[in-house]
Amino acid sequence: MKNLFIVWILVFTVFVSNFAFAGGCDINASITASGPTTFCSNDSITLTANSGASYLWNNGETTQSIWVTQSGPYRVNVTDSTGCSDNSNFTFINVLPAPNATILSDQLPPYCMGDTVTLFTLSLPFDDFEWSTGETGATIQITQSGLYSVNVTNFAGCSDTAMFPAAFLPAPFLSVTADGPLTFCEGQDVKISVNFGFGLDFLWSPNGETGSNITVSQSGTYNVNGTNFFGCSSTSQDFEVTVVPIPTAFTEMDTLLCLPDTISLSATGGTSYSWSNGASGSDISVFPDFGDNQYIVTVSNPGCNITTKDTAFIHVGGDVTADFSVTPGLLGDETIFTDLSTGSIVNWNWNLDNGQFSAVQNPTTVYLSEDTFTVILIVADQYGCSDTSQQSFGIEQIITIPNVFTPNGDGYNDSFYIRNKGDGGFVFTVSNRWGQVVYESEGQEVRWSGLTNSGVELQPGTYFYVLTVDLKSGEEPVVQKGFITLIKG
Repeated sequence: MKNLFIVWILVFTVFVSNFAFAGGCDINASITASGPTTFCSNDSITLTANSGASYLWNNGETTQSIWVTQSGPYRVNVTDSTGCSDNSNFTFINVLPAPNATILSDQLPPYCMGDTVTLFTLSLPFDDFEWSTGETGATIQITQSGLYSVNVTNFAGCSDTAMFPAAFLPAPFLSVTADGPLTFCEGQDVKISVNFGFGLDFLWSPNGETGSNITVSQSGTYNVNGTNFFGCSSTSQDFEVTVVPIPTAFTEMDTLLCLPDTISLSATGGTSYSWSNGASGSDISVFPDFGDNQYIVTVSNPGCNITTKDTAFIHVGGDVTADFSVTPGLLGDETIFTDLSTGSIVNWNWNLDNGQFSAVQNPTTVYLSEDTFTVILIVADQYGCSDTSQQSFGIEQIITIPNVFTPNGDGYNDSFYIRNKGDGGFVFTVSNRWGQVVYESEGQEVRWSGLTNSGVELQPGTYFYVLTVDLKSGEEPVVQKGFITLIKG
């Protein structure tokens, strides 16, 4: 009986057990997400299973909640305390790629005040940027200390933020002065010194000196660069040094000039010229007085306090005036010239217009043709200054024909005589009262002793003559007619 009871108990237990497993589990596995199941790769969500005794996720994790950062289907098997279990539905996670914001700079620190630093971020096409400065490009330029950030948003709408701390260290302040003018004469100098900025390293340009001051004696542009213990540097203002050559005055000297001439004086050796007569410029025209004159030029160069001088000596002559009078003679006679010139004359030069020249003060000459002559006189002083005068006058021949002669052999008025003092000759014809030619001759002179051409002595009486005078070649001859009385006794 006891054994039968035990069997019944076992059968009941199996029955109850089979009943519970067969239809008594009411567990229902589920997953709850802490946010949207589509998110960016730099974000995450938490998946949480419903309550149970144990959990087994398809990624192998066994906690009720898991932290999800990757795309994929997720489900969980939940087992309760009775041993009942259930698999949840799949929860699909979609992780979108997020940008990896990074800020880089175009130069290594330290940065110095006065520098301009470019910050840039690595980016893909279609990324959008928003900097803490409000700028929206891929790069920005900064000049001040601060914490800079950029938010990068990609085409999927995902974003990332990067930070960049920047510190700009102070650059040195340089106070540089010169102890004198920067423009000065050749041979002088100027000292340029750093008055503030001790403990710095200095480098002067262009001479490469490294002290706190330099002495400059050549033209050029000078400045100094100072570097402090931060490694920051600054450059001073430029000092434009101009070295001016010392002027060397030079002008014409010992010049002779004749009134009323002018002369141009020219000076060299500098930039600015000032003359003793008040004129300025390198070239001037002067009207010096008679005698000795001097013109002093002062030559300077702007920026140089040294001047030089030179003197032009000019002697002015020419106080001479040429003049003369002429006493013309008849043809073949002496013509006299009288000098009437004034001034300090030492030279007379006459052109007498008959092929003759003279250097005496009062010359004479004889003209052998009837013509108009122009005589020129040039007078000069000891300096060669001269003046010229000229006069024109005529030379005539007056032929005197006697009307009585006595060929009686007493040696007085024994022949009829005329002479041509010019270049031409005579044709002389004598006729008696009946028109018969009793004598004729041709030549430079006429000498008739009362005979015919055959030597027959003519009787006293009145005879008629025709005298043809050939005055000069190329001119019409002159014919004169008259009577001659031949007397004997």
